[in-house]
Amino acid sequence: MITITSGSFQLIASVTSDAAGGLHLDIRGSAQGVEALGETSGDMYRLSGDFWSEQSIRHTSYPLTVQLVEVHNAISAGSASNFSVHVVRHLTVTAQGDATATVDVVRAECRS
Repeated sequence: MITITSGSFQLIASVTSDAAGGLHLDIRGSAQGVEALGETSGDMYRLSGDFWSEQSIRHTSYPLTVQLVEVHNAISAGSASNFSVHVVRHLTVTAQGDATATVDVVRAECRS
């Protein structure tokens, strides 16, 4: 687990609709001077590169379900291994406006 200690994320979002009434949300971002601290190790990391989230939404009735995919790269400032984190989440909204979220996949991969 890492905690962001400084920096910011630049985000660009676009939404398009299709002839079938679906919406397509595309969020692209990049880390701007983002640094993070390893909570147990104390190692410093720099988040680099781009990340994205893409969703296709078919909203003809409830519940409304959205899948979110994220990829984050962390570069060690020292001798610790670099790593990449891949997250897949689902968000469901009921007709009453209640929202629930589940995390389906969290995968970390060392990138020495």
